[in-house]
Amino acid sequence: MELTYRQEGDYLVPNIGLPPQPMGEVGMYGQMRDRYLEKHQHFLWSEMNIEGTLKQHLLDIDQAAEELKEAMLPGLLEKFGVTEELKANDQMEWVRRVNQIRDIIREQILSDLVYA
Repeated sequence: MELTYRQEGDYLVPNIGLPPQPMGEVGMYGQMRDRYLEKHQHFLWSEMNIEGTLKQHLLDIDQAAEELKEAMLPGLLEKFGVTEELKANDQMEWVRRVNQIRDIIREQILSDLVYA
């Protein structure tokens, strides 16, 4: 790796910096992954931060979480019998089942993506 320098007064300063960061906002699962890496895999977190790849990794985690949620949701709705008819007849039961599905999906995302 060759370094280039620029003159700053009497000193030569290396021209170094982080690569441009990807656009986008890191969502909930990306933020959770960031905290997990920083606390439990600090070396990896530091390396990714220095290389400028951390934000892209966190955005990828968010995207993968959304894809996993979309893949799991239809099957779980069918398995738990969540229908518009149930919603019309017994709203509390419908809410209970939807919350249960949401929790199942969240646990799967945490175990497969955030804490992996």
